[in-house]
Parts: sequence; structure tokens; C-alpha cells
Amino acid sequence: MIWRLLAQLSDLMPYLVRLVPMLERFGIAGVQQVELTGIEKGVGELKDSHHSLLTQLQDHNVRLAAIEGKLEQMQMQSSRLEEQLGSLAEAIQSSQRRLALLLGLTILLLLAGLGVTAFLLFFHR
Repeated sequence: MIWRLLAQLSDLMPYLVRLVPMLERFGIAGVQQVELTGIEKGVGELKDSHHSLLTQLQDHNVRLAAIEGKLEQMQMQSSRLEEQLGSLAEAIQSSQRRLALLLGLTILLLLAGLGVTAFLLFFHR
């Protein structure tokens, strides 16, 4: 609210400066050029301060936009990594099934080989 009032005052300052000589001509006292110069200086400082704050805000907005961009990239990479992990987990499960099948077949062949060997040893003598 104060900033709005000061902004309006800064907009009115040129008109007030023109009004002062007219008021002095008509004999209205109390307003001096020195006071208006001090007010103008204060308004100028406020404008500079406002400009500085605006510049900082814009800088922060640029930095925030860059951070948001990086965050989006990281989220996309995270999604891709999750997909890759899912496919790797599926590949590992498939490999485990194949290994279990091969192990079962190997044991079955070993037992068959032992059976054939035992048969040949005991019955063909």
C-alpha cells in the first residue's frame, strides 16, 4: 500500500513542482522548494531501490526457471532409469528361470547317465 502511494506521489511530483511557483505567486506559504527537492530526492532513492529489487526479482526468476528446467530433466532421467531397472529385473527373472531349467535338465541327464551305468554294470556281467 505504501509502495502504491509512493508510486503515485512520484507520478505527481512534476505537477507539484510546477504548482509551487504558482502557489507562491498567490501568497500561499508553507511549501518551500527545499522541501520539494528533499521529497524528490527521497522519491528518486525509492525508485532506485525499487529498480534494484525488481532486478533482483528478475534474476531470481531466471535462476528459478533454470532450476525448474534441471528438475524436469532429472525427473525424465529418473523415469528412464526406472524403466531400465524394470526391464533389467525382468531379464534377471527370465535368466533365473532358464538357469533353473538347465540345472534341472543337467540333473535329469546325470541321473539318467547313472541309471544307464548302473544297469550296464549290474545286468550285463
